[in-house]
Amino acid sequence: MLIAITIPLTYAMDPIPAFLILLAIYCGSTYGGSISAILLRIPGDPAAIATTFDGYEMARKGQAGKALGTALSCSMIGGIFGTLVLMTLTPQLAKVALKFGPAEYSQWQFWA
Repeated sequence: MLIAITIPLTYAMDPIPAFLILLAIYCGSTYGGSISAILLRIPGDPAAIATTFDGYEMARKGQAGKALGTALSCSMIGGIFGTLVLMTLTPQLAKVALKFGPAEYSQWQFWA
């Protein structure tokens, strides 16, 4: 929701700072969803549903800090890994995307 609210504010900005602001909002909200999942057993976003299973039980045993730290480190490692994979595969994905063309309408002419 915050990204949707922030997008109009980033139109007047340079592209790199605007992208970094939106990226920081996304990463912060993704990790923020695990905080309520661990402490309250209420996932803040769909990605934190699995965190409620083990994280909440750890919090009940007095290991909330360990659960939050584990969620933070796993979120960071997953984000870095995903970024590296996308950086390496983007040129190949762009080549495939450029091969898509207009749909063939020869046999589907509804206006004729």
